[in-house]
Amino acid sequence: MRWVWIVAVAIAFAGQLTRAEDLNPDQLRRNYDEATGQLKKAQDRINALATENEQMKAKLADMQKQIDTAKANEATFAERTYQWRATLAAWDRFLDRYPNLKGRWQAFLESDAMTTFSLPQWE
Repeated sequence: MRWVWIVAVAIAFAGQLTRAEDLNPDQLRRNYDEATGQLKKAQDRINALATENEQMKAKLADMQKQIDTAKANEATFAERTYQWRATLAAWDRFLDRYPNLKGRWQAFLESDAMTTFSLPQWE
């Protein structure tokens, strides 16, 4: 059993010696240059992504400003339309109290008064 261990250790050392003999300085230099080139490409890509990230952050800030402006406009518009909707609701309730006036109002709306700029003739 002991001789098996001795043979295994001898084969392991022999394999390492042959590997060391296979690598020559030119091959090591090429491997080093390839690894260095890959690292430089990776670093360049990281820098490009960082630049793109900064540009995206600037666009995001600009879009956020546009969203804030749109929200402010929306709030202003909502206030104005609330006033118009409240006035229309009050007008509709007023017309519901006076059916005769409501009929006249409907006749006015259905007439060509809105397009011809002439007032309808009421009796």
